[in-house]
Amino acid sequence: MSRRKRTRRIQRLVVLILVLFLAVFLIALGVRSCQQNRKESSYKSYIARVEQIIADSNAVGADLKTVIENPSQFTRTELRNKLQSMAKKQTDVANRAKLAKAPDKLATEHELFALGMQVRANGMRQMSQAIQAAMSGPGADDKKIAAADLVALSGYFTGPDAYYMDVFYTRALQVLRDDKVSGVAVPVSTFYLKSQMFAPATLKSMLTRIDKSANLSGIHGVAVTGVTVTPGNQKLQAGRDNQVKAAAGMGFTILVQNQGTADEPAVPVKVTLKLAGGAQVQTVTKTIDAIKAGKTASLAVSGFNIDANAIGRKSTIIAEAGPVPREAVRTNNKLQFTIILTLD
Repeated sequence: MSRRKRTRRIQRLVVLILVLFLAVFLIALGVRSCQQNRKESSYKSYIARVEQIIADSNAVGADLKTVIENPSQFTRTELRNKLQSMAKKQTDVANRAKLAKAPDKLATEHELFALGMQVRANGMRQMSQAIQAAMSGPGADDKKIAAADLVALSGYFTGPDAYYMDVFYTRALQVLRDDKVSGVAVPVSTFYLKSQMFAPATLKSMLTRIDKSANLSGIHGVAVTGVTVTPGNQKLQAGRDNQVKAAAGMGFTILVQNQGTADEPAVPVKVTLKLAGGAQVQTVTKTIDAIKAGKTASLAVSGFNIDANAIGRKSTIIAEAGPVPREAVRTNNKLQFTIILTLD
């Protein structure tokens, strides 16, 4: 083989090697570029989802701010529905956060983010219940919702923002920087941190508005509408003498109507029996667990001792119900009857 032919062959081999090297280089570069593109796309998609979750949670917060600043713009039904809707929306936000798939390097931080949204959902549920309780007035324990009770719930709302900014936001910026991902902006979450809606004075003002608004707290009032004697179910008539057969175990059934627009819990009922003949006045006090707006409840009261000296003489029975919190009209809380006990 001539020297010229060997040289030509070597040149061809070198060219082939260079071509192969260039091809491998370009393929590797393309693979790396595709991997980077996929990585950037993954981060972009995930961060966009996080941004939407934060925006939706903030929207619920804006609704809560509207309620706190001016609850009297709503009717009672509208406010209840809005509070319940807000609690549901924040729960939906928390569920979406839990289901979102994070890139591996942000998996731990995402768990904290999702937990924060669940904490906020719990807070929104409790806040909704507390404001509705404020609309209903004092409960069976005569305890009213105070501004301090609502201030105590503020951490459920501000805490997730604080942890997000301190942990998630800082870590996400670092991960994107390390992975050379550009064009992806990590959203901030500071709505609740900057809001003044949980200031004690603001919450106290809201509760005062609710308490003074009949439109929100409802009209409250109960009335005794009837009394029957047991056994026998004899209905007593006011303004006249009622002949009542004396019997062992004699008692009374008291009818109490909720004449307001709000349900009433723990309605107190007192029955007083003043027997003729100098017998001691007897009083029995009981409680009706709850009466829904517009409904009538009955309560059986017994345990009275019948003195023989009262037979044939005028005695008095007084049935009283309430008053319930915020009750303005109390003239119908009591009925009085005259009874004459007989033996036949």
